[in-house]
Amino acid sequence: MVVSDTGSERLRFRQLALGVAAGAAVLCAAGTAWWLGWRHGRTDLAFLVIAGGFAHSVNDWVQRNRGREGDLVWRPAIVLPGGVGPGYIASWSWQAVAMECAASGGLLLGFMVPSAAWLALDGWRSVVGAIGTAIGAAAALERARCAFRRVRHPVHTALTAAGVTVKDTTVPWDGIKYGKAGKDGVSLYRPGAGKVLAGGPQCEVPDDRLNQVIEHFRTSPHRRSALDGPAALSGF
Repeated sequence: MVVSDTGSERLRFRQLALGVAAGAAVLCAAGTAWWLGWRHGRTDLAFLVIAGGFAHSVNDWVQRNRGREGDLVWRPAIVLPGGVGPGYIASWSWQAVAMECAASGGLLLGFMVPSAAWLALDGWRSVVGAIGTAIGAAAALERARCAFRRVRHPVHTALTAAGVTVKDTTVPWDGIKYGKAGKDGVSLYRPGAGKVLAGGPQCEVPDDRLNQVIEHFRTSPHRRSALDGPAALSGF
């Protein structure tokens, strides 16, 4: 386990700057793709479309098969739905976020190039190009927002005294029947309420390790006081 105090203004500023850079990278990729289609639409740019689609299609495979060696980090203040409190976090992987940005850029490349190329033509094709450009712009903004949020708020999964929080969903400890690590992450099964998926390929902590810690607290309520401070988890 790792203990980290993220209260410094310098760290907050760094996270904000990196988040802006990640979002801007996605928007730049979309803008570059649109410009290429607009300026060179009459030439053969099929290889760009193919390359963009290939980059996006292989992203999931690479994410699933990359190595993950991170561990949970205790922080005194985690921003969670409903408030701020101490606990352990499993962060988004920087590598995964970078790969996601690259895959998003590839997808936008394959979509914006033909849209801009058709927009530069006459007749009904320009209408189709305008519609495609509008859809691509909306998709680029959404991808940029996701990239910014993941870098600005790098908490993927949080373990607090209240339970396990995944993104915007908190599952109380007593509401988890059991957890199981699989190829897509750690499935937290809730009686009568389905399951919530924690961890996964884009998380820095391996799923087996995350499931081990979740089970440690789920099966031992008396140990949950350690979530308010790292001392009780020394050597765990």
